[in-house]
Amino acid sequence: MTRRKQTPTEKQISDMMATPTGNHFLDLGGYAKWGPNGEYLGSSHGYGRHWERNQSRFFELMPPTVLSFRWGLEVTHNIYHWLSERLEYAPDIDNLFHDIFVPEVDPDDEYYWPELKKMFGEWLREKGVSVGGIYGEGDSFGVNTYNGEDLLSQVLQYEYLECDGDFELDGEYYYVCGGLVLLQIHNGADVRGGYTAPHAFWADDNYGEYALLDNAQAYIICNSCKSDHRWFTDDGYHWYWDGYHRDDPGFDLKEVKVIEEDELEIDLRIRRHLADQYNFDQELVPIVSEEQLSPIKLPSEYAKVYGEALAGIVNAYQAFGIQAKAVYLEEDEKLPQFFIAETWNGGTCPICGEELHAYS
Repeated sequence: MTRRKQTPTEKQISDMMATPTGNHFLDLGGYAKWGPNGEYLGSSHGYGRHWERNQSRFFELMPPTVLSFRWGLEVTHNIYHWLSERLEYAPDIDNLFHDIFVPEVDPDDEYYWPELKKMFGEWLREKGVSVGGIYGEGDSFGVNTYNGEDLLSQVLQYEYLECDGDFELDGEYYYVCGGLVLLQIHNGADVRGGYTAPHAFWADDNYGEYALLDNAQAYIICNSCKSDHRWFTDDGYHWYWDGYHRDDPGFDLKEVKVIEEDELEIDLRIRRHLADQYNFDQELVPIVSEEQLSPIKLPSEYAKVYGEALAGIVNAYQAFGIQAKAVYLEEDEKLPQFFIAETWNGGTCPICGEELHAYS
């Protein structure tokens, strides 16, 4: 596969993600194992470090968002794509920060990066630049994504400064207007340490002040163009119905049980058989777990919609060796809902059985 040339923003982010941030014998990273071409092979006596795993990775070829069922329902946004979409590298401000500001205020290397990021706002004010927080109000603010709900592949630590102004310094003019982000990426093992040096970015105008504050937001949508099965989360835990043209099915995705595909192989074959043989909508064919194989609970609408063909459902189960009978649901009952996990990184819609996808 041919790799396209990275933008300056993508290049800066990928460089940061692969920047070694050291190791310590007391952290949980262990001892890295490397291949003959410098590729990371894993770690012994620990879990490894992000900067080690990120060596030799082609980030642009990795999926922006991964939906996984390894530990239940999980969504993870790859920070390479997530940051590249929301930020624009600011090399002039980055050079100003590292080459002029830091040597001037910290010649003896006494301050930590979070302190210097906060001090940079005060330094800009002395140059006549207006500096505040969101909408320019209050002060700049710092965020560590580990301290709240988060769906990102790595922890971010940043200072956000809403700036408006310009100044001249040593014959150079600097225009500091917009949402400025001084970003660090956690590349270590333990979250307490192992952060990169900060680098300067502008928040993309399409996202504005909230460019990096939606890190716990995601959507899960069904792959079928015929359906409108879509859920949304803003905290990474609760998944709310977000479909436009269909009534709320009445369940939170976090409450849906995950079942491995091989556990329900017969049920999946039955759904396909019914769809082919009787032209049934697979959405209306119930999925049942081992303890619910008999009786098969069916919505009362089946009798009205399918008439005599209704017997095909029971016959199909019996053809696969399952002694079953149809029992109609009461008005306040609902069919049990399941994710069918084909692999850890794939699963099916609990309503219609089509493939699910996640995005930010």
